[in-house]
Amino acid sequence: MPVIDLTNDEYVDSGSPIPNKTIVKVQLNIKQGSCNQLDDGTRLDFYATKSTNTGAVYLDCEYTVVEGEYYKRKIFDMIGLYSPNNGNKWADMGRSLLKGILSSARRVSPKDKSPQAQKAFILNNYQELEGLVFLVEVKVEEQGNYDPRNKIAKIITPDHKDYHRLMGDTHNPYGHSSSPQYQQPQGSYSNAFDNTLNDDVPF
Repeated sequence: MPVIDLTNDEYVDSGSPIPNKTIVKVQLNIKQGSCNQLDDGTRLDFYATKSTNTGAVYLDCEYTVVEGEYYKRKIFDMIGLYSPNNGNKWADMGRSLLKGILSSARRVSPKDKSPQAQKAFILNNYQELEGLVFLVEVKVEEQGNYDPRNKIAKIITPDHKDYHRLMGDTHNPYGHSSSPQYQQPQGSYSNAFDNTLNDDVPF
């Protein structure tokens, strides 16, 4: 067996969660599942994950911190696409979260109604989310006998007072809104549902 040289590898301490309400820059990666069609026949053109318990369909997301004190730390969460229960609530919350992600990654205020801005909120398919870089606020979730873990609390959009300072020059294909009416403090999109463990989804 050849010698395994780890002298130049970086150790990432993931033993304790990132502190509550910390804002970090992350890159999104989606773990593909086996569901590419909803119960109503709608095709997803992407293999999402389907809950074996509830039938809910979601994107199984991995958010990797790309810089700063928590570099390379990972946060695992879901984005809801469809649920056979509770009407459209699961899907509506997922769409809200997706709009926040596009707003943050493409530097466009969710309040900006200009033609250029509207293009930023269009996805041809879910694969376009892969690799997007944006800002999130994390929370610490404790549940049952499991160790505390991080989840996404909010997406930090260009309306947030610290967005431009924290986002820097990463990924700016659409420009950003500069009109005063779009510069509202504390702008964020909230992941309003309680994400759960393993294959349990809220709906």
